[in-house]
Amino acid sequence: MIGEKKQGNGLFIIAIILLSFSNVFAIAGYSRSFYYTEIVTLLTLVLFIINLACRINQPFRIIDIVLFSISALFIIAIAFSFKTIYQVTNVIMLFGITFWVNLFSKLKWDNDRYALCGLACSIYSVIMIALFLPGNVLSGWNPNSSISILPVAFFAISCLMMAKNKLKTWAILITIIAVAILVLQLENRSSFLALVLFAIVCLFKKIRNSKVGFRVFYITVISLNILLPFFFEIATSTSLFKAISNVLLDVFDKNGLNGRETLWAAAIGRIGERPLFGTLGYRIAYYHNFSLDILIQFGWVGWIIFISVLVYIFEKSFSENSTSNIFILGFICLIFLNTFESVLFCNNYFMPFAYLLLGMCWNKKSKRLDK
Repeated sequence: MIGEKKQGNGLFIIAIILLSFSNVFAIAGYSRSFYYTEIVTLLTLVLFIINLACRINQPFRIIDIVLFSISALFIIAIAFSFKTIYQVTNVIMLFGITFWVNLFSKLKWDNDRYALCGLACSIYSVIMIALFLPGNVLSGWNPNSSISILPVAFFAISCLMMAKNKLKTWAILITIIAVAILVLQLENRSSFLALVLFAIVCLFKKIRNSKVGFRVFYITVISLNILLPFFFEIATSTSLFKAISNVLLDVFDKNGLNGRETLWAAAIGRIGERPLFGTLGYRIAYYHNFSLDILIQFGWVGWIIFISVLVYIFEKSFSENSTSNIFILGFICLIFLNTFESVLFCNNYFMPFAYLLLGMCWNKKSKRLDK
């Protein structure tokens, strides 16, 4: 029995690491050579249909009905305005949120799996980010590509926090420090700031355990994500912004937002052209902001639906005085990261790993959610 449990845990960890690796593989040139995104998109679409057929005689939650309807409508519209299969990928990754969260919630966890996955994903994260350093295997890539590994680092730290082990505090500190040093060497400011924010969340129990603190946190982060691009033109003309830019130039050898303000202005103009339903999942350019990607591709209708469902999941999954809330907070820190980047969803890549963070808490309240 003990041998079977160890073997089961070993296979479980391998599966999590492979899922982690898919985040990096999805953005690699090799994946395009193998038509990875195209294949997994079509396979997932089939899984969506099978899942729907299996549940046809079961009661559906309202959010499932809304998301299925909006996905179907967008896919039908895409069929009449087809440019690339990535349009379907973006629909599946964004509006398939409850499918992914429910799927990952079915994973079974215990103390051993928390500890082993936390340790394995920590080591994986540090090694993979290190490979982006000059002279290493992935040094030819854009160093910002390392942000695709940050969800794994947040997941690893969250698992370690859940584990009952005397050495877990040291493992968490070593992981945070190692990842921080590496992203600083890569001059990835957004990753560093997101990591600092996540470390603060880990330290302050009031944010983790209090629903009021939790609500203030996620509302602030989501508001920042959507509002910052729209109000940044005002900020760029202030003396405070110029002072901050000079400090950033000294520390990171980059000033301001490294040209993002120009991209954001162009994106806002694009949104005005098709404000309701966007470009039907077609990604025109990389605008370094998650909300802008949603607004351009799916309009205000798509953004409001997705954020509403996301808030619903936050509210229903949060448990006061529960350590497991750290997984949800990790996801929220990824939204903060994607205020300045855009590798969460709607990015032409098949990257479902971040939904694992939400699935970890959704499972604990599955009975409530099915009501």
